[in-house]
Amino acid sequence: MIPNARLVEAGGTSSGSCALRVASFTTDLPLQTALDWYYTRATDAGYTAEHQAEGDDHVLGGTRARDDAAYVVFLKPAKQGGTAIELIANRGA
Repeated sequence: MIPNARLVEAGGTSSGSCALRVASFTTDLPLQTALDWYYTRATDAGYTAEHQAEGDDHVLGGTRARDDAAYVVFLKPAKQGGTAIELIANRGA
């Protein structure tokens, strides 16, 4: 998980073809640093990475063909400073 993360909520399942992980957390890292951190981790792990932004809301998502894995990360400035993050992933790390 990203440095200095403070977990808010997490859940998931490992059942059949619906394996899924969801986590909401905050970090004191600035949004751009958090976005760069996830982009680097995703591409290093063989995922594609596409970034879109609308105002302060940012989305980074991608897939990995070899195992049909996918992820999406929602990032926005946290009210108390730092970045609020929601991560959804199936399969891989």
